[in-house]
Amino acid sequence: SSFGLIEALAEACAKIVLEEFRVPWLRLKLSKPLHYLGMESASVVIEREADSE
Repeated sequence: SSFGLIEALAEACAKIVLEEFRVPWLRLKLSKPLHYLGMESASVVIEREADSE
């Protein structure tokens, strides 16, 4: 993957949703399993607003 961190993937996804679907605001949660490290998962939640123009 070209995304080294789950946060970078979340930012890229949020940008696509804001631009393609023209929503005024979004909250995005991404999770990835980490069973191989003895953890259930890692998650990130971000909130973003569309640029006012």
